[in-house]
Amino acid sequence: MLRQQAAALLALRRPAPGSVIARASSYASWGDGSSRSGPRGGRGSSGRGRGGGSGSRSYQQQRERERERGGGDRPPPRPPPRPPPRGRHRYLATCHPGLEEVVAAELRQPWAAGLARDVTATAPGRVEFGADSLAAGYAAACCLHSATRVLHLLHEERLDTARPAGDTIYEAARAAAPWPELLPRGRTLGVHCIHVHNNTTVSNSQLVTRRVRDAVCDAVRDASGERPAPPDGAPDLPLAFQLLSDRLQLFRDVGGGSLHRRGYRPPGAPTHRAALNEAAAGGLLQLADWAERCTQPGVVLADPMCGSGTLLVEAALLATTTAPGLLRRGPWAFEGFHDHEQVAWQEVQDAARARAEAGRARWLRDGGRLLGNDVHKGALALAEQAAAAAGVGGLIALSAGEAGAWAPRATPSQVVVNPPWGLRLGGERDDGPGGGGGWRGAEQEPPPDVVDAWAQLGAFLKRRCPGAEAWVLSGSDAGLTAQLGMRACRKRSVALGGQRAKWLKYEVRGAGELLTRRAAAAAAAAMALGAAAPAPELAIAAPAAAEDRRGLALFYRHVPTLLLLPVAASLALELLSMAKNGDLHRLWTVASQTDLTFNLVTVVACVSVMAAAILAFFLLQTRPVYLVDYSVYRPPDSWKWPKQWHAHCTAACKKFTPESIEFQAKILARSGLGDETYLPPGLAQQPPAISMSDARWEFEQVCFTAVRDVLAKAGVSPRAVGCVIVNCSLFNPTPSLAAMVMNHFKMSSNVINYNLGGMGCSAGIVAIDLARQMLQLMPNTYVLVVSTENITQNWYFGNTKSMLIPNTLFRVGGAAMLLSNKRMDAWRAKYELTHVVRTHLAANDAAFNCVVEQEDAEGSRGVKLSKELMAIAGEALKANITTLGPLVLPLSEQMLFAANMLARKALGKGRVRPYIPDFKLAFEHVCIHTGGRGVIDEIEKQLSLTADYVDPSRATLYRYGNISSSSIWYVLAYIESCKGVRKGDRVWQLGFGSGFKCNSAVWRANRRICETHAAWEGFDHDQMVADLAQQE
Repeated sequence: MLRQQAAALLALRRPAPGSVIARASSYASWGDGSSRSGPRGGRGSSGRGRGGGSGSRSYQQQRERERERGGGDRPPPRPPPRPPPRGRHRYLATCHPGLEEVVAAELRQPWAAGLARDVTATAPGRVEFGADSLAAGYAAACCLHSATRVLHLLHEERLDTARPAGDTIYEAARAAAPWPELLPRGRTLGVHCIHVHNNTTVSNSQLVTRRVRDAVCDAVRDASGERPAPPDGAPDLPLAFQLLSDRLQLFRDVGGGSLHRRGYRPPGAPTHRAALNEAAAGGLLQLADWAERCTQPGVVLADPMCGSGTLLVEAALLATTTAPGLLRRGPWAFEGFHDHEQVAWQEVQDAARARAEAGRARWLRDGGRLLGNDVHKGALALAEQAAAAAGVGGLIALSAGEAGAWAPRATPSQVVVNPPWGLRLGGERDDGPGGGGGWRGAEQEPPPDVVDAWAQLGAFLKRRCPGAEAWVLSGSDAGLTAQLGMRACRKRSVALGGQRAKWLKYEVRGAGELLTRRAAAAAAAAMALGAAAPAPELAIAAPAAAEDRRGLALFYRHVPTLLLLPVAASLALELLSMAKNGDLHRLWTVASQTDLTFNLVTVVACVSVMAAAILAFFLLQTRPVYLVDYSVYRPPDSWKWPKQWHAHCTAACKKFTPESIEFQAKILARSGLGDETYLPPGLAQQPPAISMSDARWEFEQVCFTAVRDVLAKAGVSPRAVGCVIVNCSLFNPTPSLAAMVMNHFKMSSNVINYNLGGMGCSAGIVAIDLARQMLQLMPNTYVLVVSTENITQNWYFGNTKSMLIPNTLFRVGGAAMLLSNKRMDAWRAKYELTHVVRTHLAANDAAFNCVVEQEDAEGSRGVKLSKELMAIAGEALKANITTLGPLVLPLSEQMLFAANMLARKALGKGRVRPYIPDFKLAFEHVCIHTGGRGVIDEIEKQLSLTADYVDPSRATLYRYGNISSSSIWYVLAYIESCKGVRKGDRVWQLGFGSGFKCNSAVWRANRRICETHAAWEGFDHDQMVADLAQQE
């Protein structure tokens, strides 16, 4: 009885043999590998490939053989197909090689439970799974973040390698499915090759593509009388195939194309030139365990080089469990299939939307944050557009600036970044080019800007991401990862656009953890050595090697002396021997008895005078001092401090009274500063970030960048520098700033270093003078001079008016100069130092106290400026030019000045006006310290300078503000960028500083200089003139 009921039930469920339903359900795995033949015509009988000689001639020969056997014109019949178990579907999900585990893990997630089964990664970039319904394919295409295609298997057959390859491919494809039902009249066809590999007779994918297309088109034409039209855009029936090891697999593409096209970047929309493929980004994020970490409350993900924001947008989709397919625009390919199940598709969409709503609510409730930064504003605009189109614009915070200078709003707990690799990757966008570009060939050196970008990334990770987990995508073997200064703890290989890339994991340790680990390692090493006092030995191991190098350098330096000493000793011993034996006495007796007496005395005297002159020439001559090159720092745009921000930020910190805020606004309005000056970003935070760590970070960003730039421009290795001099008045930590520079650039242990502090805005010229003196003592060496002022810890938070003025004037800046006394550098050096004149009025109490760092009545520390400052500066300038004038002025000006001085002494100072020499006759360019608008105006008036001489200083004050000791170098950079310097031109650098000091340095140009410095790119002089006119 039970058997009869089961048989009846099966009879009811089994469709009629000739029905469309039966054929549509059986094509999923038709064929048992037997050879087949069928009628062909048109293009089906044309074409030959590299791997198989198929064509009309071979087919006609086969037909003739069949006729000889008595088969007539009818082709031999095919055996009936063997249908698979009813309702069984097989799918293939493709991805970037290396992401198979990610795709398989996604297909095992709860949303795929009950849909996908038997998930298996069968080959690189391929994951197969089975399903009992078409809903599994819909869900996979809609919800997979890391797959590039989802393919539904139509037919699989092993080809007969004994027959022509083209024929067997054609016959297998034609009999694979009921093509007239799958492709009705008026529908279009597309054929896509996935992979052709390891076949006996076929290696040409174009041959397979052509034969599959012809087979399908011929089947449709024979049934309907019309061939399918070529697609104009996306085809109605997208087919795909792969031919591996003589096994042909035919699929229909469920999504109708690559799934990396999420929808938030429409086809043809502009993208960043090194944008990462969206599917690759989703897979890399899951390799970094972001899908699990994003569920933690308060998690912060940062991308310091976000480009067009692909990683951030994909991270937001994963964090909110948003299916990428929900963003897709237009219909899916499977919606046009003849067996499409709309109810199942609607259920998949409803479930995905419910998960997205719940995930977004959870993300907002847990307080997670997504932060991005990039130096290119155009890329950030693309990132904002993509985030808005994806519906996650409110979840991502973007900022502009260099990666090394970026201060995220929150400490990142995880960092994902795709830094630049060099050149762009090859490969088509459809199949997933990724990464920031890679250059082909390990023998090529990475560009300097790429190396600098990686160095900035390393600085950002160490400074701003303590305890974070960083994942970095590297597509080059040229040693770029060494710039990070860290060792990867995990490596995953991924193929992106035909290039092997590495997804590297770094564990960024905090300073305390790092010291603890180093101490533990040192202790373990000491215990392993088993010595009584191993620690000192370990400590002096490296200095011992440095001492050896230092001794070798000293030996080479004194080789001439060492060679001449034996010669001099031999001559002295010979003379002593001659004197002891009486030879010298007999020689003199003979000379006195002849006419040689006078001649001998004359010769000895002449030789002595010549030897003394030669000795004096070599001992007393001064070595030349060349300025090989210099660099001034331009902060990132994120550091800009417009005037309207000043009042807002001073009011927001709640440290200033309304009167103080109004006073600062009045000073700032007439200060001569523009809206593009810079301050550390920590001052804009609430509360302001003014810790020692923040101050060190400011110095590192400003000075390390400037030093790196000048060494690169000069082509000098850091280990070739013999002396380092750093001047910074108000920030002097331990270890010193000079030691920080030496440590960062890994300079030699025999480098002499000086750190100048508390010397005010004229310390830059003081440092140059110290470098000049060191170059007189150290032959054939380089001296690196770094001038800056630190703002972070020297912002005044009180209400004393005389101490509020620096808040309105002082801004961020820094410069690095490389000086040399090598005569071989004369041809390439920009300038030669001719004079340095330093004037100090510290003996005068009023001058000494006119600029003082002190605490106000409430204990707030700041710099107080007295009202007598301008008068004292005038006295210092007068004393300085009195000494400088005779050195640089022409004789006519010196005579006029001397005559005026005598007349004033004889007739009285009240009757004779003082004569101010015309310094325009001595210099072609003047670099005035940008202490303020009043300082520049006063010097212009006292020295009778024209506007052409003071415009560079006004421009520097307008664009960068009072940048302390480095301001004179910004002025010189403006002159080189906007005016140019001719060979032989004389440049006067004039600086004022606390104490009170007025210092001058005079340079002569060694060559013609016309260089556009990055600090002055895009400067609008006309806008400056208009703004300054409004301030008057």
